[in-house]
Amino acid sequence: MSFPAAAIEWERLREERDAGGDPALSKRQTREAERSARAAAKQEQQERGYTVRILCEDYLVGHVDRARKPKGAIEVRRMFDTMLSPLDEASASTLTRRQCFDLLESLQHIPVQAAKLRAELGAAWDYALDAGRIPDSTPNWWRQIMRGRRPARRARSLRCRGVKDAARSGARSVAIDGGAGRS
Repeated sequence: MSFPAAAIEWERLREERDAGGDPALSKRQTREAERSARAAAKQEQQERGYTVRILCEDYLVGHVDRARKPKGAIEVRRMFDTMLSPLDEASASTLTRRQCFDLLESLQHIPVQAAKLRAELGAAWDYALDAGRIPDSTPNWWRQIMRGRRPARRARSLRCRGVKDAARSGARSVAIDGGAGRS
């Protein structure tokens, strides 16, 4: 606070005291009102239950905003805001494997984004489990569903050259020939 601003504030407090007010009491009452409002909000949250939306918001505030650059944090927030609408009000501790699978299955038209969402939700569930916000017995379905279901896509350059996938051809290794046969 600058010196002129401090002088103005001191004058205001002195006038309040001269008028019969107690600046310390008013400050204390304001703090108590804020504290009771926070307690009421926490109680309301417990009555509603710990939803998927609240879990994701806790993860965003507690981890993503602190650990990532702003661009990455904004992207995760956007992803949660746009893709989680079917599960927003579902209870995080009673979410079923089927609900998780259905959400990811509905996003298969954008497979890369679905994979990123799955990874972020897995991390969010781990964060909530570590923080004790959901019971330890709650499974992290996001880490288990659709794991390894899609085969890795071959690079177009390799497909165009006729290189076969070693796993499908039964060969142990694939040699890439740089051009015509050499003698």
